[in-house]
Amino acid sequence: MYKLSEKVVLQKLGPEVVVFRFSDERFFSLDSVASKMLEAIIEAGDPQRAASALLQYYDIDQATLEADVLAFVEKCEREGFLARTKSA
Repeated sequence: MYKLSEKVVLQKLGPEVVVFRFSDERFFSLDSVASKMLEAIIEAGDPQRAASALLQYYDIDQATLEADVLAFVEKCEREGFLARTKSA
């Protein structure tokens, strides 16, 4: 399970999102696809559920989308955007 890290703040700008990381005071701009992925992960809390929710928006097979979402989660975790939570 994942949630938005307390070390960042998000600001939505149209279809894009800007992420501000407090630790080094850096801004990151996420395009519309990355923004939608991050939003789905935060809402679902789980990469597989997020991928299932995203299937309605993209013409892609589920296995490929799940792999893309997992890779995105790993990158977001490394960058400090997402934090793991304890499973319920």
